Amino acid sequence: MVAIKHILLATLLLATATVSAQNAGEEYRALVRKMEQAAMRRDSLAIAMADLREKYLSNASDRDVIGSRIVALEKESYAAKAQYDRIVAAVAEYEQKNGAAIVVLQPDAESDADTANVAVSTDGAVADLVSNGFFVRNLPAEDYKALQTAQSAERRVASNVAKYIGLYKTMSSLHGEYMQTDAEQVADSLMTRFVQLRTEADAVGRAIGDAWPQIYDNKLYCYNLLMEKSGHDDLLAYSEQIAADAAKNIGQNSGGYSSDALVQYYHQKRCLVDYETKIAASLDLRKAKDSLAAVGSALRQADFLLPVINLPKRYFIEYEPLKVVRPSLYNAKNPIPRTKVYEHGTIYRIRIGIFRMTPNMSAWRGITPLSYSDAYNNGLKAYFVGGFRTEQEANEGVKYLKRIGFRDPVVVMWVDGEYVSDPAKWAAEHIEKYNIEISGTTTMPEAVKAAILARKSDASFSKAGAIFVVGQFADKAEAEDMAATIAATKEAVNVTVVKCK
Repeated sequence: MVAIKHILLATLLLATATVSAQNAGEEYRALVRKMEQAAMRRDSLAIAMADLREKYLSNASDRDVIGSRIVALEKESYAAKAQYDRIVAAVAEYEQKNGAAIVVLQPDAESDADTANVAVSTDGAVADLVSNGFFVRNLPAEDYKALQTAQSAERRVASNVAKYIGLYKTMSSLHGEYMQTDAEQVADSLMTRFVQLRTEADAVGRAIGDAWPQIYDNKLYCYNLLMEKSGHDDLLAYSEQIAADAAKNIGQNSGGYSSDALVQYYHQKRCLVDYETKIAASLDLRKAKDSLAAVGSALRQADFLLPVINLPKRYFIEYEPLKVVRPSLYNAKNPIPRTKVYEHGTIYRIRIGIFRMTPNMSAWRGITPLSYSDAYNNGLKAYFVGGFRTEQEANEGVKYLKRIGFRDPVVVMWVDGEYVSDPAKWAAEHIEKYNIEISGTTTMPEAVKAAILARKSDASFSKAGAIFVVGQFADKAEAEDMAATIAATKEAVNVTVVKCK
């Protein structure tokens, strides 16, 4: 989260460190204020939504009421987001139409009063590097116009960068909620919202990738032309070196993070701002140099290498422990239900008998939850009790049933909808091991490591590149159980269960 805040600070500086005419600036600032207010409303609704989802999980008795409030708040959130997007579009349109006429003066006691109403200054009293008479006098008119166009377009790219980071931050929050929830309905809602955000973020990333390279090339060309004409060969050499460094860094980081466009933007923007700062210093453009130095400082603090966030489809299985309830829960009005078969995942149950005729209710001795199926024994009814996450839990249930008088309880299982009457034989034929991969962090959080070792004292830890690997687990259910334990620590990490090769 700290890294994201640094990036937002950087993009805010980039988007607002420009100058133009005062009236246009007032209109522009009013639009920006509206955008900020809309963003606050959108974010406050997101916080309220997260709070309601927590209440939904912790208040089983009020879930219908809370669920209705969640649905209503989701509609309000979508409306707030749509309003924010409309204002962002209006800001971008205003920037495109007005360009360099927008004034956002840096507060400085040394600013001359008569420079507040002009787009170009001849004495270096403005904070925008390109709005100086030196550039006008020494660049061909067509090139200077192209430079101003690039400067205006750059503000729209900076707005899109801030938008992408905001979307990423929300996706990261949704990932944490999704991995922690035990409610399938809530998880489906979070997944739907995440997919919408991912689609939107991808579109914003493409917009950045389409616009930024041309801006970068145009500005670099104009700056190099200006330095060549003014005899600053040392700065031309510096430009070539940092541009090469940026290209190298982009190549090394390409394909490894959430957005290649964001990686390219920040590497090249850092390069460009360093170059601009040296140009301003060499031309004694004091306010431009100070403004660019502030932008450069923010850029150096920004961690823009955002890990890819994947939201794996979760399949919810209702695990139910074996209990004895007297009088029995089952009767003529509440008959024993059919066994629920899950399309995905693994669940263990205890088979307590196979019958041609339905046994008397007293035969069950009050055990619950009971279910039956006639799909596996030539039409005969097999009765099962419980729903267990691991074979060990089911075996404990078998011991208890034998103590209370059941003759031949047997552990059975379903794997991705397939009935397995002999788990031991199945395991011998399907020997699989699973690991957990943890990403999105440079160091293993102590809370995560402690949670893992508390559940599995012999867990092994290793690192493959930027991914921490925890293993091994005897089956997928055990690994998924550990993944849920890690998610419960609320650390900002991505957790994936993978089959060992």
